[in-house]
Amino acid sequence: MKKITLKDFIQNKRVMIMLSFLAAVIMWFVVANTIASEISREIQQIPIDVVDQASSLSNLGLKLGETDITYATVEVYGPRAVVGGLTANDLHVSVSLNGVTGPGISELKLTAEKVNVDADFKILNVYPSSVSVKIDRQASEDFPLTANLQEIEVQDGYVMDNYYITPETVTITGSDENIEKIDHCEVKVDVASGLDTTVTTTGDILLYDKEGRELPLDNYYLSTYKADITIPVLKKKTLALKVDFLNVPTGFDLTKLAYSFSTTEIDVAGPKDAIDSKNEIHLGYIDLRTVLPGSTYTFDITLPNGFLNIKNINTSTCTFDLEGYETLNLNVTNIIPINVPANFNVDIQTNVLNVTVIGPAEQLAELTGEDVVAELDFSDRDVTNGQYNIPVRISVPDKDQVWANGTYSVVVVVESK
Repeated sequence: MKKITLKDFIQNKRVMIMLSFLAAVIMWFVVANTIASEISREIQQIPIDVVDQASSLSNLGLKLGETDITYATVEVYGPRAVVGGLTANDLHVSVSLNGVTGPGISELKLTAEKVNVDADFKILNVYPSSVSVKIDRQASEDFPLTANLQEIEVQDGYVMDNYYITPETVTITGSDENIEKIDHCEVKVDVASGLDTTVTTTGDILLYDKEGRELPLDNYYLSTYKADITIPVLKKKTLALKVDFLNVPTGFDLTKLAYSFSTTEIDVAGPKDAIDSKNEIHLGYIDLRTVLPGSTYTFDITLPNGFLNIKNINTSTCTFDLEGYETLNLNVTNIIPINVPANFNVDIQTNVLNVTVIGPAEQLAELTGEDVVAELDFSDRDVTNGQYNIPVRISVPDKDQVWANGTYSVVVVVESK
């Protein structure tokens, strides 16, 4: 048998592998017993939380303001396997408000806590140990909401009416100093130009100072951060003004009655569907019995809901040009009841009426009381036995430009048959 030498033993690969493994085990055992199993470590860039403390100060009417340092470093101690895997997300650093009673600059102690209270490590120190924080007096104020629509255009033939915002105001809470910076609040409007119909959109609320610079919302709490704005877009149209007449005698020709308006038409704007179906504005009524030469009647111009009076012309005066017209007093004896129920008799107690009529001189020249008729119409009343004072309607047959001025009535006795 060949004798195995030391050289052969060393050059044997299998033997060398076994010796290397044995050496590694021995080295691991030495390291494990000479290097500590627990270590300390500093975790950096941990945000300092001041927001969570705001509710505590609000009861005092105070608000946490700016701080000179926003991040902290925390020293921890514990098992190497645990501590080695910690990050800034595993720790929470906040300020202590002990001793804060009023506004000003306060030096507040920093405290650190484990996010997972069961985590196997200890907190040794916080760096820095304190921070300077500005404590502000808290204020709340209501501000009206506005919008800037200067960049929005409408199509030709349309007009933009006053917008309205819901809600109309926003309550803003912040420090006295920051509240004083607010000049106005706007709703951001993002709509395309060339509008031809009313639009409603929702926009963010933005704050501006008196120089027109936008203020950061981080310094404020708003009761709402968005608002709805409605922008009415109306179609323009010119509409004629019109009146109607009451108590016009039978056969009277209104087309020959000369009158004029101080304003005959107005420029308006309204919702497209509504204004397309409208050609005139009805001002009201004129009782022909009240009209005399030179009479004037002033009417308020009232538009339908949703319409805009573009030129703000709010009244129009109707004037009667009755040149060549005259008045004439006549004794009228033709007092005639009409539409009397068949089971009643009517006995007229008034024998004559003194009536003032108006008309062109040529139509009044040969007019007598016998040409005038006073009618008592029973069709629009309940007929019962008794004595009544009943209004009559005056007409002048065959005279299409003559009417009676004033009101007249006669006494009658009604009896059943």
